[in-house]
Amino acid sequence: MGAKLMKSRQAVTQFYENREPPRTEFFLVCFNDRPELVVSMTPDTEEIQNRLTFTQAKGRTALLDGVYMAISYEKARNRARRS
Repeated sequence: MGAKLMKSRQAVTQFYENREPPRTEFFLVCFNDRPELVVSMTPDTEEIQNRLTFTQAKGRTALLDGVYMAISYEKARNRARRS
């Protein structure tokens, strides 16, 4: 599992280096047995990368729950901006 996590961290770094526009905001949802919003929406990619550095692969994978949480979070943010 460690190799997959390392590849994921590298992919995130490359993604941030190539982002357009530079002030794009991101958030981080981690998931093992359950999903957790670790970093809320921020343009500070360094904060997200620091949190990823200390993320450990363990437990069962709740991938679909993590995706669902991320989509729900983004939808709620969009509704709040429109209000």
